[in-house]
Amino acid sequence: MSDDEVHQSRRPALRKLRVDVQEMREDLEAGFASRSAVLRWLQSLTVRTRGEIPQRRYHQIAAEFPPTPGHDTGSFLMALLGDETETDHDSLDVRRYFWAWSVLPAFHRALRELRKDAGEYIGESKESQEVSQMRYIAMRPAIDELDTDQSAVLDQFLDGFEEPADVLGWGERLQLATHGEPVQPDLPGGFATRLYTEGVITDRLPETSNTALLTRDDPTHTRAREWLAAKLLLPAFNRGVRDLAGRTAEEADVMSSGTGAPPTWGGSA
Repeated sequence: MSDDEVHQSRRPALRKLRVDVQEMREDLEAGFASRSAVLRWLQSLTVRTRGEIPQRRYHQIAAEFPPTPGHDTGSFLMALLGDETETDHDSLDVRRYFWAWSVLPAFHRALRELRKDAGEYIGESKESQEVSQMRYIAMRPAIDELDTDQSAVLDQFLDGFEEPADVLGWGERLQLATHGEPVQPDLPGGFATRLYTEGVITDRLPETSNTALLTRDDPTHTRAREWLAAKLLLPAFNRGVRDLAGRTAEEADVMSSGTGAPPTWGGSA
């Protein structure tokens, strides 16, 4: 059976998870247009692997994002950037090695966990068994909802805020996006509190005020937000989805016309 063939399955959640992960691999092999696109893809990956990517891998990736212009971008991140028309064989090998070494084992663990409560559809309509039409990630609406929250929180942070006070409402949604997992476990009051009241990276960027970090879109502050997203937000997202994954119920809801379009990872470098 080919990868492109439409599947029908008595336990469609398992095959749906595989389809969700396969789409992530195709995006990885195609390459990314910008650093922010890489971060958005990694967020999506955390959800589709149900939090099974090792936390240390996110810490290693964060080291690839220099917080200030003029510093060298990590070699792994460089291998991810560029589209398929520009990709050399070495970069593609790096991407595939990352998939083989980090994502395939995570998918294995995610599937083993999902199989415990994957529903079996016997005597149901073919529509309820058609994997390609399933609306939710791994047929888990709560996981899909968390993905939406994480994506929105990450987008707003990377884009910056209109004014510093906007971080307060963002901080409320951040709690949902991490499923209550702390972004900085040793930080009283939480990450959003620190963002609003203090300069969180003054040790790395002494000339940067907290207000500038939150609101400006020049290269210095954009890269600082990307670095913080890689260093702090992605690991918290990963912990959150891993906690939620074992508590969710299955729903065989099919996509309506015009829904379910895959995300795009575009943007300027």
